[in-house]
Amino acid sequence: MKLKLFNKYNLLIISTLTILIATLLIYGSISIYALEKSQNQTSKYINAINDLNNIKDLFTKQSNIWKSITLNRNQKDNHYNLYYSFSKHSTSIKDILFNLQLIFLNNTTIDNDINIIKELYNKLTNNQLFVMQNIDFKRKEQVQLQLSQLVLSDKKILTEINITIKKLHLFSRKQIKQLNDFYKNLQITAFLIFLVIALLAAFALLYISKINQKKIISIGKILNSYLPPQLATSILQNKSNHSSHPQRKFLTVCFTDLSGFTAMTENLEPEITANYLDKFLSEMAVIAQNWGGMIDKFMGDGMMILFGAFETYEKNDLANRSIGMAKAMQTQMKQINDNLSKDGYIKPLKLRIGINSGYATIGSIGPKNRRAFTAIGTTVNIASRLEKLCTPNKILISQDTWNLRTENDKNYTIKNTKIKGIKRNIRLYEI
Repeated sequence: MKLKLFNKYNLLIISTLTILIATLLIYGSISIYALEKSQNQTSKYINAINDLNNIKDLFTKQSNIWKSITLNRNQKDNHYNLYYSFSKHSTSIKDILFNLQLIFLNNTTIDNDINIIKELYNKLTNNQLFVMQNIDFKRKEQVQLQLSQLVLSDKKILTEINITIKKLHLFSRKQIKQLNDFYKNLQITAFLIFLVIALLAAFALLYISKINQKKIISIGKILNSYLPPQLATSILQNKSNHSSHPQRKFLTVCFTDLSGFTAMTENLEPEITANYLDKFLSEMAVIAQNWGGMIDKFMGDGMMILFGAFETYEKNDLANRSIGMAKAMQTQMKQINDNLSKDGYIKPLKLRIGINSGYATIGSIGPKNRRAFTAIGTTVNIASRLEKLCTPNKILISQDTWNLRTENDKNYTIKNTKIKGIKRNIRLYEI
């Protein structure tokens, strides 16, 4: 059965990240749009000013052409060329004015000024054409009068164009500033929205992380109830792959067994027996963990304890820790027996402990659907045999472990014993 952790939070995480990315994209799009819009508006006003300046140049050329036509009336060949240029300039000016009207159709102030220029220009052009077609150029006084009147109209149009250009300059600066302020505020608003959503996303992820952390802690506590703490921590932190092949490692292995417990509980109810066993194993487990031991398994009223399964202790440290743990357990047995005597159990319980060091195979062993983390090998077998050979209330230590220890023990007994499954005699030390 596959275990899926925190599946119900996956959608919230994905949704939060999606909203965050979408907001970032919207903010970027608004920024690009604002920049392009501002640049387009700026270009529009600059082009309009250039068009008005162009009208000035074209109009000045048209006026000069008209003067040339009227003053050189008798030169027919030149007259037709000048008249064509006059018409061409007039058409260009009208086209530019028409385009400007389209651009500033929604701008009443500028549109009115352009209409004034257009009306003055059309009136002047019509007068110029009328003069060219109807005036009696033999009468110099009449020609001079018409010329002076039309020159005044020229000046009036140029003045109106200059006024419009100035207005357009002022208006463009004002409009561009307003546009820039508007788009700047739009960008700031978009950024603030993005920031708020980002903060909400951060808080949401933090909240989810805390919930997940609580779940992990809760699962960790459950795992610690059924697995050694070192193994549970390694699984939760994903530090090692426990489905991989077992590995060879140097360990110190301890086996313990409680002598007299079966006889003591022979006439007790199962619930009372379980209660006594829980208390005893709990006290022994605390001692083992305090000394850095990993409880591999509970076997009735006994335990298998490993030193060096996950930790990187030195070999002599493994030996010192295991012996120190065994001594602490024997000391604790005195307190346990005192408590039992208060409950009416006169015959004391006795603890046997066997310790051995060496290389063993450690890892997950068993079928894929039901594996167990343990150690196997000759080192483990010898430790188990030592526990059975040990005198109650004593600790039986192999020579391999004894030679590694750095603490001196004055009271000990040396034994040379034949162990089942081992061809050679083994030297043992009992304390």
